Amino acid sequence: MVKNSEADCRVLYLTSSNEGKTWTQPRNVTPSIRYWGMNNDRLVQLKSGRLLAPLWFVDDWRKSHHTRGVVFYSDDEGQTWKAGSEVDIPQGPRGVDEPAVVELKDGRVLMMIRSDLGKVFKSLSSDAGLSWSQPEALPLESPTAPGSIARIPSTGDLLFIWNNSPKGPKHTQDRFPLTAAISQDEGKTWGKIKDVDATPGFTYAYTSLTFLTPKTVL
Repeated sequence: MVKNSEADCRVLYLTSSNEGKTWTQPRNVTPSIRYWGMNNDRLVQLKSGRLLAPLWFVDDWRKSHHTRGVVFYSDDEGQTWKAGSEVDIPQGPRGVDEPAVVELKDGRVLMMIRSDLGKVFKSLSSDAGLSWSQPEALPLESPTAPGSIARIPSTGDLLFIWNNSPKGPKHTQDRFPLTAAISQDEGKTWGKIKDVDATPGFTYAYTSLTFLTPKTVL
């Protein structure tokens, strides 16, 4: 991302074919001047080859913090990008914030959403990211903090990492503990909930997930 002002933050895309020694010239994912944002470890490639970049945005950060979500997609390996439909939680002061996506086994795409309503929300796309269902709350308590989602290679289950906090929808002070949950039914229900780190006095946010082996995740 390149931040020019509180009303102009762009998301750029560039690639390397030599382990990061050199990079291509950056291409704009976001064509219009708005305050766009995208979390680390969010870019997803579908089985079809389509790239999905889940973003959040406001028109001007100085005037409103009610963020909306939108997924940009590319069918030519990032050369050009187009935007799907916007996603919003109207009743939330912050709306749809810092979304993460994962492809489901039936071809739909699941979006996991940060909110400030004390819960993790989800939305579904049946057309590879072009349009999305109205977000609905999951029975996963959460502060105002993002989560990360990925598929476990060894089992095919979904892994979700977030802050399982019952304290309420506060900001950074409730980003504790760091917790993992497993879904064995493509995100319909979540179980095997276990704290990854519950060390008192620490907060955890903006995670990423990398599988070192089919059973080991960093």
